[in-house]
Amino acid sequence: MACAAPLLSAQAKSPVAAVLLSEFIEAAPQDPEVHASSITEVSPGVLLAAWFGGAMEADNDTQIWASRHTEAGWGKAFVVEQGLSEDGSKPEPVYNPSLYTHKDGRITVFYMVGPWKGSKRYCMKESLDGGATWSKENRVPKGLRGPCRAPTLRLSDGSLLFPTTGSGGVLCNWSDEEMTPDSWGKSALIADPEKMSAIQPTLMEKNDGAVLLFARTYAREIGVARSSDRGRTWGAIKGTGIYMANSGIDVLKLKDGRALLAYNKSDKPADPSKWGNRTPLTLAVSVDDGENWRDLFNLETDDIREGFAYPTLIQASDGLVHLTYTWGRKRIKHVVIDPEKL
Repeated sequence: MACAAPLLSAQAKSPVAAVLLSEFIEAAPQDPEVHASSITEVSPGVLLAAWFGGAMEADNDTQIWASRHTEAGWGKAFVVEQGLSEDGSKPEPVYNPSLYTHKDGRITVFYMVGPWKGSKRYCMKESLDGGATWSKENRVPKGLRGPCRAPTLRLSDGSLLFPTTGSGGVLCNWSDEEMTPDSWGKSALIADPEKMSAIQPTLMEKNDGAVLLFARTYAREIGVARSSDRGRTWGAIKGTGIYMANSGIDVLKLKDGRALLAYNKSDKPADPSKWGNRTPLTLAVSVDDGENWRDLFNLETDDIREGFAYPTLIQASDGLVHLTYTWGRKRIKHVVIDPEKL
């Protein structure tokens, strides 16, 4: 699996025509720091975004926030999860919400709760009214995890795959649409012979039913692994030749067969232990089912503190692509892209 070189050529298309809208979800968030957004389509024309916010990542005052988007635009943000210890006696940090809309319209938000260094609870809540109200906290079945930031993948057979980070690597959990306790399972940790130290994977299903897992790595090279049995077993993770800042990525298989990748582009690092700047934020495309990638354009290029990070991509029922990401840890940005103009 390779990346065509040069990634961004003089022939790369201008983003002006394809980018239909670029806006902040909140003009003035209620927290000093916001990060790690997720987005889902609730129903045709209605979106829901979620993120965590607080004084600082991993502080006890962090909460999961959400906002709905309708024809009137983004509504006032509201708290989905406050972040409390399991007995409810004290506040604890919350992290990395991941939204999923079920085929019957239910919405699940997955998230983690717990101290930065210490054991964490892998939790979920459900909404039956488009995100307006939420159930009490439920635990993901013991020993399992929901998606670690990136979206849930609904496979062509209707089952769900949750890309996640385990102790010492990446793996996938799975379930059915109802997420009944006995439907859950997990793969083994994916082998990492190149010692890339992968985290925060994201998934796409190929035309032949195989699944590709792409991951952020501490080697600062996007890693990829392949499964031919719906995520139950995986080949070893390997480098793609696509270099990046040490930051989250996302992939999206489009309805027309192409795939998109959002990531913080970087030259090959001399010292991968340095995380690199989270700028530019780049959008790339694959026309061969995720095997090779070509940069399209940069969504952000400014050199600001904390940069532009943790993109999440979805394609709505009308065919438009929606992208959210952290903007300088001060805002959540929402971008709408027309893939027919890419």
